[in-house]
Amino acid sequence: MYGVPDFVAGRDIEYSYLLEGFDKEWSLFNGNTRASFTSVPAGKYVFRLKYKKDIFDVDYRTFEIPVRIVPKWYWSVPAKIFYLSVLAAVLLLFLMLLRRKSFAKDRGCRTERGDSGLVDRLAVIYQCCDRLRVEDMSYGERLHTVGLIRDTMSGILYGSDGSVAQKTMFPSEYFVTGTEKISDVVREVVAAMASEGADVSSVTVSVPDRISFPVYRNAFRRIVHLCLRELVSVNGAEIEIIADRESGKYLRLLFLSSDADMDKLRMKVSAMFGRMMKDTGIGVSGIDDDDVHSLEFLFPPVVENADKPDPSKGRIVFLGTSSDLTWLISDMLAPSYHLQTVESAEEAFRAVKHTSAALLMVNMQWFEGREREFLNELYKHKSLVAHTSFLPMFTADTDRSVCRELILVSDAYMMLPYDIMMLKNVVHKAIYGKGDISHVSVEDLGGLGGKMFCVNDEETEFARKLLSVIDGNLDRNDLGTVLLADRMAMSSSRLYRKTKKIFGVPPEALIKNYRMEKAARLLRDDRLSITDVIADVGIQSRSYFYKEFANRFGMTPKDYKDKFCSNSSQ
Repeated sequence: MYGVPDFVAGRDIEYSYLLEGFDKEWSLFNGNTRASFTSVPAGKYVFRLKYKKDIFDVDYRTFEIPVRIVPKWYWSVPAKIFYLSVLAAVLLLFLMLLRRKSFAKDRGCRTERGDSGLVDRLAVIYQCCDRLRVEDMSYGERLHTVGLIRDTMSGILYGSDGSVAQKTMFPSEYFVTGTEKISDVVREVVAAMASEGADVSSVTVSVPDRISFPVYRNAFRRIVHLCLRELVSVNGAEIEIIADRESGKYLRLLFLSSDADMDKLRMKVSAMFGRMMKDTGIGVSGIDDDDVHSLEFLFPPVVENADKPDPSKGRIVFLGTSSDLTWLISDMLAPSYHLQTVESAEEAFRAVKHTSAALLMVNMQWFEGREREFLNELYKHKSLVAHTSFLPMFTADTDRSVCRELILVSDAYMMLPYDIMMLKNVVHKAIYGKGDISHVSVEDLGGLGGKMFCVNDEETEFARKLLSVIDGNLDRNDLGTVLLADRMAMSSSRLYRKTKKIFGVPPEALIKNYRMEKAARLLRDDRLSITDVIADVGIQSRSYFYKEFANRFGMTPKDYKDKFCSNSSQ
């Protein structure tokens, strides 16, 4: 709104305006005193106004005023800077995601190429485990399947180039020692590679059969396998393996190849096994000449200290001569336990007696078809086992009745091969979960009370609680295994095993013996009649009570009462 302060001719004044920077032409002269604009962009402008008193007046008078239109807040400079920042951040994030996706895709391709063999081998192991669950599989088929699992695992453990699988599945420390026949070990590795599909036709083993040497078993096999794997990958290369005794002290293992970069192989061996070779004192050198390409290893003899075990380690006697199983058990238990291997039950019990062994482990596959024979030997030496933890290892072929009997007297048991990965935990529980023999005294219960032997605090508490439950429920008609299992908060089968182990009889027989022993104690009280005693011990049939009492004590309840009452009156 605008106007000229002329109070005489104000109504005759006409105006024309122009918004410089927005309008292109002046408006027509008229008497309006308002100017309006729409859709004017933000910016700086000049509002110009000219006016005259009548139509014939050519002497225009002008007036101008600067105008600044402020943009809306979301189009301000700070807002635009913010928008640009957000846009830049989004673009940067997009580029990072794109790069990560590309990197993951490349890594996935490398992983797929590198681990496809591992997946295939694990699938083979899984299929073999399914085969072993078949009940009607012959012994020869089982041996073949187990051998296939072993060879496949060897391929996984030996065939990884420092991958995650190798680091997690194979121990970084080497404890398993033994005197090996070098020619057999080398041929075994060659055969394992041939079973994996490697072309070993160019490999010649020139190792005398007479050479035996104390080595770290797993370390020696891994080195031989890596060198052969790398050498056979060179097309057309002739390979020869030579072994002899260097100065009568060291074992010299020599790999000769017609066309191979031995220095490169030496660096690869050092990169993969450098720490182990340093710890075990193994030396390596490579020679690459025009005439010969050789890689030489010097293995120092390993001092086998089986006769001088670490006194801080628990001693375990293992009955069974399966070299593979012994090797695996030694490897898993070596850091904490000393393993002594024996080949007969007599030797095992003799070792338990003279070495104060903490645990007796028995591979029942060693007694296949002769399980009852070992069970008889175990019963002969029951006093030894009472002070030593006992761990039988069963297979699917072990006699089921023998399994049940051994489980009753064992501290723990294992099913091979499924439980082998839990070996260390099972062994630790079997050894340290067992304490000194303790006694449970049941006062005034005659032959039943005496003293019952329990091998740990858990069994002691179990015996006391079980007898208390029986005594508190003698008047119930349904007193039996089901009721006791419910009160003891365990399954009926577990109650049966524990009762049989501690008391030597099943729960039903224990209830009957308890009633008879308590009846005998009550009959000595001349204030109680036989009818009162029968009611107190929860028996409904008088004839049944007379029969069972006579079977246990060799006389009728009346004769028993008369005998003890007459003795007390005298």
